[in-house]
Amino acid sequence: MKRTGPVLLVVCWVALLPWAPCAGQGPAGEKATLEGTVTDRVTGAGVRRVRVTVIPVQVLDSSPANLIDVTTDVGGRFAVRDLAPGRYRVMAYHPNYPRSWRHQGRIGEIEVSLGPGEEKRDISFAFTPGATLGGRVLDEFGEPLPRCSVQLLDFLHYMGRKILEPAQGNSTNDRGEYRISHVSPGRYYLMASCSNLMLPSARPLAPPETELEPDVAEAYGALLYPGVEDLSGAARLSLAPGVELGGLDFHFRRVRVVTVRGTAVFPSGGTPPEAVNLQLIPDDPLARITGQRDTRSDPKTGKFVITGVRPGTWKLMGSDTDSPAAWLARVELTVGTAPVRDVKLELQPALNLAGTLELEGERGAEQGKMQIYFSALDDAQPSSPPPATVGENGGFSIQGVFPGTWIVNVMPLPPNSYVKSIRLGDQESAGQVLVVPPAAAGPLRIVLSANGSEISGVVEGAPAGSHPSVIVVANPEGDLSRNRHLQRVARVSGGGSFLLRGLAPGEYRLHALETQDWTVPQNDDLLRALEARSQRISVHEGQKSSVQLALIPAAAIEAAQSQAQ
Repeated sequence: MKRTGPVLLVVCWVALLPWAPCAGQGPAGEKATLEGTVTDRVTGAGVRRVRVTVIPVQVLDSSPANLIDVTTDVGGRFAVRDLAPGRYRVMAYHPNYPRSWRHQGRIGEIEVSLGPGEEKRDISFAFTPGATLGGRVLDEFGEPLPRCSVQLLDFLHYMGRKILEPAQGNSTNDRGEYRISHVSPGRYYLMASCSNLMLPSARPLAPPETELEPDVAEAYGALLYPGVEDLSGAARLSLAPGVELGGLDFHFRRVRVVTVRGTAVFPSGGTPPEAVNLQLIPDDPLARITGQRDTRSDPKTGKFVITGVRPGTWKLMGSDTDSPAAWLARVELTVGTAPVRDVKLELQPALNLAGTLELEGERGAEQGKMQIYFSALDDAQPSSPPPATVGENGGFSIQGVFPGTWIVNVMPLPPNSYVKSIRLGDQESAGQVLVVPPAAAGPLRIVLSANGSEISGVVEGAPAGSHPSVIVVANPEGDLSRNRHLQRVARVSGGGSFLLRGLAPGEYRLHALETQDWTVPQNDDLLRALEARSQRISVHEGQKSSVQLALIPAAAIEAAQSQAQ
């Protein structure tokens, strides 16, 4: 997002009356005006027919808080008049420009504050034109393959993990052609998948199978450009603003796929009363994007059939989370070129954990408004159990917890508090990471401390006034994938000041970041690249610290993101 130019600051001496009349502002009842322009970042020309939406965030009079839509003129100009004093979110959108940059956050969105009678005419948006790419998807004979999916892949950082996932894509037409337009500039892998096209068996004269589905067949899988099956040989495309790339073709060959058959049963040997949801998940993270196979068991017999399975290692997961008593089964499968038969999935019941929530220190919080949340630390869970509401006496019961590793969160936390300890039976957890064994019986005891640490300070170089794009992030040192829940984020207010509350004792890194991209605080590689600009701090329970931080500007973050890619 393009930074606006210098803005004249108007200072009022009456701090308790934020919209008291000052020089340059009218009486408290006067309406305000908002004007600006939208330009193309590459050509500098105004962009016409941009939809500009103004949404009230906090309006200081009784005016109806309705959103307002206007459209830019031929020169890219827009104006919104008769606005009540207050704070507004201004968003600009054009279908021919990328809505967001995966590495630079959402574009075309800012927040502004308007005083009585104020005329703010310097709002500006600079839209970066997207890239376009295309090509064809062909079979081994050079014939077009229709209805294939072609996707750009990008890394997403979430909860301390680096995940490769689709960013944008399209499907091939009857000529095997694809075109992906308005792509945010960046670096991507390009993947084509035709796994939905099941082909006849290569053995047409072989005896028919005893089941309706063939046990052996041929299919097209997935390829990364320029025609490889793994990231080590794949090209990473650098897409600049407005660039057009053509001739990015894929040539597929048939691969052998097999069928997996089995039965879902209870430990007693009985058949589940309902159909069981089944997921066959490849161990290869890349294959998970297109290779996961989902089906359901027969509700009468418990039998299941999964077709089109490629050779490799897989996790077969069966779950019944819809019934009052939840069940789960997991089994590891190695699939070769032969069909897999007689897989036995033994469903194990989920656990119901009863416990108590205790609060040390101040007792100002209402326990009855808090809830306990379990979030899976890995991908071995079909879903998270529903949150449990804490009673007035601190008691709770969380239903449907499967054995595994979970992050336990309490929300909303009382002011300046943190989760101090968690104990399941005689097992003390490591922070908020709880390992639930198959035979866990509880009770679950969660202790909160209302004596969290506070870090306050000032960010040098932060824009004057309240600025929603400047944040301060406190990241715990160590394994962020297991400690991400300890992270605290605060927005910088007027004068560059900030306040972080409710920190657990430990070591932290402080970054003052100019960004509106919510993935930046999650990006461990990026934060490590910016470590020289950060500040390390150690806090103890109840400690109040004051620091001065240097702003890490958006340009430095973008440069580090480019290097991290």
